[in-house]
Amino acid sequence: MLSERRYSVLQSVIREYVQSVHPVGSRTLVRYYMPRLSAATVRNELMWLEDKGYVISPHTSAGRIPTNVGYRTFVNSLLLHPEFIKHRVRPLADFGPQPALPLISAIKAAGNLHDKARMVGELLAFFAQYTNSLLVLWLPQISATVYHRGLPLLLRQPEFTNVAAAVPLMQLLENQGDLLDILKDIATSGGLHVRIGAENNDAQLYQFSLVAASFDASSMAANTVFSPAPGAVRGENNGVVALFGPTRMDYQKAISAICTIADDAEG
Repeated sequence: MLSERRYSVLQSVIREYVQSVHPVGSRTLVRYYMPRLSAATVRNELMWLEDKGYVISPHTSAGRIPTNVGYRTFVNSLLLHPEFIKHRVRPLADFGPQPALPLISAIKAAGNLHDKARMVGELLAFFAQYTNSLLVLWLPQISATVYHRGLPLLLRQPEFTNVAAAVPLMQLLENQGDLLDILKDIATSGGLHVRIGAENNDAQLYQFSLVAASFDASSMAANTVFSPAPGAVRGENNGVVALFGPTRMDYQKAISAICTIADDAEG
């Protein structure tokens, strides 16, 4: 269990590293996040966090970056925080101006599968831009296709300057059987899922984090003349919206985006 001060240091390291993509030193933390503490005090706390596995020093510099354990500690605290729980589902307008605010309502109302698919693409493209991640939507009662947007945005992340690092995710999109296994597991177990690095079942995805939620997709499938996707059974109405990104992601933003989409799609 981290003390309040140590958690604050860890949280500050994560927030700074997400923004800067550079190892974070004590002087940066004191200057921008913890002005009431001395650099020596922050250095001591960073050394403790490193010793316990929450952060690492990638080279001989004094800067640290979060480990998967550090990210998991941050996410768990986030998900238990009353204010975040209260506000993690937000009005779509809070995500900034977009020409498609009524998109989810329009998707529900559309009777033409082509129109639904087009609007789903627009919805995913907006949230992919907002999170700089790959967005995926699975609606098995409508189509066998797994809709996705945002791969080029993901490839612009510093972690994937060497495109080979993103090959496992591209293979996942191409071999949709493996992707469907992940989505079916989420649909079956329900709720919100956050899998960080090695928490993913597939070792090839250890460089990525997944944020996903299942929802009752009945209203999304309404008004459409369709044949259920292979493996879909009438009455099994869950859909899944998911986000793939580097482990260095803004988890608060990602979770809010996924929960908002799932809530609006179900409502």
